[in-house]
Amino acid sequence: MQTIKEDLKTYKLSVLGAFKGVFLLSTFWLVFLYRVAHWSLEKKIPILPGLLRTLGIIFYSADISPAAQIGQKFRIVHSVGIVIGNDVKIGNNFELFHNVTLGGRNQNNNEQTMPIIGDNVTAFSGSNILGPIIIGDNSSIGAGAVVTKSFESNSIIAGVPAKKIGTVVIAHAIESLNN
Repeated sequence: MQTIKEDLKTYKLSVLGAFKGVFLLSTFWLVFLYRVAHWSLEKKIPILPGLLRTLGIIFYSADISPAAQIGQKFRIVHSVGIVIGNDVKIGNNFELFHNVTLGGRNQNNNEQTMPIIGDNVTAFSGSNILGPIIIGDNSSIGAGAVVTKSFESNSIIAGVPAKKIGTVVIAHAIESLNN
């Protein structure tokens, strides 16, 4: 329940705003569908995870596996074309745009087959993040990037194949203010 409250805050929605969002197909409800599907999968409730995943595909054109592990404050800006695979692990404050794929490449690295993404990461339109790889905290993945190798925290990642093209400086400034 706390995770859903944090998601609501991320979307800056009041309870009334969330209710209106049902009729306007706010992407908050796609996140909500994922949360309930994930919970029901953990509780071993039959049929419900698959049903909720299917509703996400029908209403939002987004395929988010209930088995994916996604932290608090998950925000989807545009839902069309999003694919998040079974073994994907994502930290808190993850934001993504349309046509983003998080999946595997038929490889295995110590039981890991899909990406692990840290906290405070944004994946822009059309990016493909294909594991088994790790994307560090406070990173930004550019539009259209094809990411098939790991990157350290505070990386700005872009290109095909993806390369580190810069460092996220704001994260360092925030850390120094907090210390």
